[in-house]
Amino acid sequence: MIFAIITLALLCVVELIVLRMLWKRYVHNMSMNKKSDSYFYLLKIWMKKRNQEKSIGDYLKKHRITHVAIYGNGEMGMLLCEELEHDKIRIDYIIDQSSTRSDYTIVKCDNTMPVTDAIIVTPYLEYDQIFEKLSSFTDAEIVSLEDIIFDY
Repeated sequence: MIFAIITLALLCVVELIVLRMLWKRYVHNMSMNKKSDSYFYLLKIWMKKRNQEKSIGDYLKKHRITHVAIYGNGEMGMLLCEELEHDKIRIDYIIDQSSTRSDYTIVKCDNTMPVTDAIIVTPYLEYDQIFEKLSSFTDAEIVSLEDIIFDY
């Protein structure tokens, strides 16, 4: 009888652990889907503006920004590099914690940040945390890609 009770209790504990793991996976997948949807929506707005012959480079030039650093070397960062190259905006460096793939100098976020006019943050969903981190290492203007796309 005691063996059956102990076995049942252990099975309940294992079931709770498995359910918790499944729940965490479910919540993670939900947040990843929302994140993907958000980036897709921003990309859609960006492409509509490009089709209207508006560019991020024109926006930057209007604000007297002629050279930038880009925070994030993911897909959005690489697309931004391509557009800025086309618009003749100088890209001083890319800030990324782990990436090594780039035609540009990769800089980690630390106390040796080179001077630049502005830093464009491509992972805009984490902008607040990134802004806090970057603002202690640079005097450059720090803007999110999202804000630029919606403002130009």
